[in-house]
Amino acid sequence: MLKDVEKQELRKLLIDERDRIEKELRAFTSETPGSVGGHETLMPPNEKELNPEDQASQEEQYFRLKSLENILEQRLKEILRALSRIDSESFGNCENCNKEIPWQRLKVNPAAATCINCAE
Repeated sequence: MLKDVEKQELRKLLIDERDRIEKELRAFTSETPGSVGGHETLMPPNEKELNPEDQASQEEQYFRLKSLENILEQRLKEILRALSRIDSESFGNCENCNKEIPWQRLKVNPAAATCINCAE
């Protein structure tokens, strides 16, 4: 079972990562409550004067950002879920086998919900 001081350390790591991800998402998305993850990458305005190469480059950038948006939103969900569970007795135990998740794993990934064996 995790000690209170360990939970506090993990809480701080989770909050810091949550804040960093939210800031990164705000840099290239708009918050859209109706969208799947709550954010939406904006397509750059279609300028009439763009040559086909520049237009293709803009579209490629959009799809890269869209992919990054999906990755960040997924990680944000994991973090928010961990923060909602951190005060429960089960936090720090594997959701599959119920064994204690090693401290070293939680330090690297405080949002880990499974032990290494169950994660594979």
